[in-house]
Amino acid sequence: MQGVDVKLTIDGKEFLIDEKCSIMWRNLKTFSFELSTYNKNGTIVFVGWFLNDNLLTTHYVLAWIDETDVDEDKSGKQFKTENKIKNINSLKKVTVALVAKDKIKEYSNSIGWSTENLFKKSHKIRYEGDKNFGNLYKNGCKFAYSKGNPETPEEAVNYLLPRQKLIELADITKNIIIFAFVGGILVAG
Repeated sequence: MQGVDVKLTIDGKEFLIDEKCSIMWRNLKTFSFELSTYNKNGTIVFVGWFLNDNLLTTHYVLAWIDETDVDEDKSGKQFKTENKIKNINSLKKVTVALVAKDKIKEYSNSIGWSTENLFKKSHKIRYEGDKNFGNLYKNGCKFAYSKGNPETPEEAVNYLLPRQKLIELADITKNIIIFAFVGGILVAG
């Protein structure tokens, strides 16, 4: 609903929160912010949720899946088959961070990626075949173009930021240990 999954008021301050979690992969070192996407039948390009100023979002709750009850991959490669989440009930540890959208945009501006520049980069990737996706460690960000698949049919241009930087920008960060899923309800501590 207009980019708001949860609405909180704490000490008179309103938080309009959009919850984001990569539920397909564990051990991610980044988080993807959507710049543009096609609709499901691939005919219309929409402004992605990160650049869409019509959404009411003030904060994001970002969640990274850190551990599952499946053997972990030690190679350091993020997108190996072993790191793909096969069953949501296998989750054991998740890190969550509450980050203000404005703080992310301020950081982006500080590394040369204003909203206008992000729009331009998204357009170059989508329509001009720009393959310069950047270097996360050298530039503080990188880009990705996902062509979609049966699980996620959208074609998105994404802006990836380092997990550690997002944790530094966060108002709150918590590690959640998951004990069990009972009747579809998460039991955690």
